[in-house]
Amino acid sequence: MNRMQVRPAAPSVTAPPLPAAAALEAGLAQHRASRLDAAAAQYRQALAADPGHAEALHLLGLTEYQLGRPAEAAGLIGRSLARAPDNPGAHNNLALALMQLGRNAEAVASCDRAVALRPEHVGALSNRGIALRALGRPAEAAASQRRALVLRPDLPEAHMNLGLALADLGQAAEALACHERALALRPEFAEALCNQGVALLALERFAEALASLDQAAALRPDLADIHCNRGNALRKLERLEEALASYDRALALRPDYAEALANRALVLVERDQPDLALESVERALALDPAMAEAHATRAAALRDLGRFAEARESHAQALQLAPGNGRFALYLAVSCLRVGRLVEGWHHYERRWDGEDFYIWKRTFPQPRWRGETLAGQTLLVHADQGFGDAIQFSRYLPLLAGSGRLGTGRVVFEVHPALRSLLADIPGPAQVLATRDALPPFDVHCALADLPGIFATDLAGVPPVHTLRPEPERARAWAARMPQDGRLRVGLAWSGSRDHKEDRARTMNLALLRPLAGCGAAFQVVHKDVRETDFAELAGFPDLVHLSAGFGDFADTAAALSQLDLVISVDTSVAHLAATLGRPTWIMLPYVPDWRWLLDREDSPWYPAIRLFRQRRRGDWAEVVARVAVALRHRIAQHAGGR
Repeated sequence: MNRMQVRPAAPSVTAPPLPAAAALEAGLAQHRASRLDAAAAQYRQALAADPGHAEALHLLGLTEYQLGRPAEAAGLIGRSLARAPDNPGAHNNLALALMQLGRNAEAVASCDRAVALRPEHVGALSNRGIALRALGRPAEAAASQRRALVLRPDLPEAHMNLGLALADLGQAAEALACHERALALRPEFAEALCNQGVALLALERFAEALASLDQAAALRPDLADIHCNRGNALRKLERLEEALASYDRALALRPDYAEALANRALVLVERDQPDLALESVERALALDPAMAEAHATRAAALRDLGRFAEARESHAQALQLAPGNGRFALYLAVSCLRVGRLVEGWHHYERRWDGEDFYIWKRTFPQPRWRGETLAGQTLLVHADQGFGDAIQFSRYLPLLAGSGRLGTGRVVFEVHPALRSLLADIPGPAQVLATRDALPPFDVHCALADLPGIFATDLAGVPPVHTLRPEPERARAWAARMPQDGRLRVGLAWSGSRDHKEDRARTMNLALLRPLAGCGAAFQVVHKDVRETDFAELAGFPDLVHLSAGFGDFADTAAALSQLDLVISVDTSVAHLAATLGRPTWIMLPYVPDWRWLLDREDSPWYPAIRLFRQRRRGDWAEVVARVAVALRHRIAQHAGGR
């Protein structure tokens, strides 16, 4: 997000000492009337008469700065200070020009000289804070703005610039309070409204952020930063078409606005337009190759275009630019895992804990993380840190851990999602299996379940065998009694998963797309728990489909029902993991960009012998996938009928 910064005070303009030439007096009058070209002409006349006149040099330099020529300004004011070094206003104005040139360390030094000459120079203190922030020193910047505010508590620019420094320090609520104070002093302060919107975005108050940015845009429709940040708010509100229009407005005002181009690309990725996203983000990177977020967005566009090796390289570039960013480490890990570079992938995967707390499954314990060392009488807590399918997939490492010798004389406590607790209660290895948020027993070290593949350095040739789960016999018998008994092939169908999954839109389909399977002679059962409202009407048109999952309680019920089926056909959801872990033949229909665990260009899976993969050949084309599944299903039904 691009926060707007404003220099807090009018540049220092002082009348020349007497005797002053008439040209200087005339220039100063024009200057005060904001007729800058006329003022500059008068100052040049004064310098023609006295080329070394310090104040004429200073004032001409100030005029050049205000006319947008900071290099000329710095040269002229520097010459003025060589003749009159004790002018604090000139030192402050030199700092303004130096900041415009990106010479922020020199600007800080100029402000320091101004303050040494006049300790109560509010403008120099505040400009010093701006330069320090530009140098990546936000704590010192905040301290300098606070010194300015002690002298001038009614200065709205200083309140706003303090807010910017606090935002850099991750103090979004405090930053918001500063912008609110600036607006109380000057209600129509467009830049403060813009920065208030940015602070509200950081606090995830998206509708309020948009309201602030709309007010700012009404006041200053010519400021590109406002339109860019407004686009960010609209994107967070999932109003993607309007977000694109706002970014385009920012770019019309500033065609070389790299951040707007990169954010526009992110919206295009979310709109499933990766080709246009790639074009936009590459323009952004041509302007600013150091934008780590833009490299991550480029990687997402390349991924969606099926250019997976290039996507991995872009993720690596993002992480190189921001090495402590756990989100970029996770992106790179997934890119490596998807192309089969498992050991490299696990290395980056473990780094997802670094830096910002973006990782929704992150747990914080005072005990240290376990990294594979032998336990000597200690208790290890293994906690499931991802979704249901991941917990089922990686549960195979618990028996492996028990037999590896790494436990020594230690013991394992396994914490898992409540819905999986009864299903995994008897898995070999843990001394105790708890549901998430149960009271934890004392433990010495902890480890996320999804970190175990990295600890065991799992590669494609060394994927541990699945630990086949066994449903509870009584539940299995109860579900067997509810199944068709007419000898038809019993087929479970799961065409959607959790709506909260970040890839739900890509992996889920509507029941209507499965119509080619209807009437083929199988007994179909719905085996995912939640049937969406849009699909209920379709159930009536699928006469062989029974809503079996309406009776599911937890995953132990699901496992018992799945164990009575001959085949499960599913999208990429936890049902597929569970069916394959039970050893049931499982066909998974995959989107064009599959989850990493299904790798690329293969119909089988090293993780599950029971699985057969049906991949989209064109982005979003489920119909062709279902057509292939229908052919395979008819062949399977014919085999089943022949075997009876």
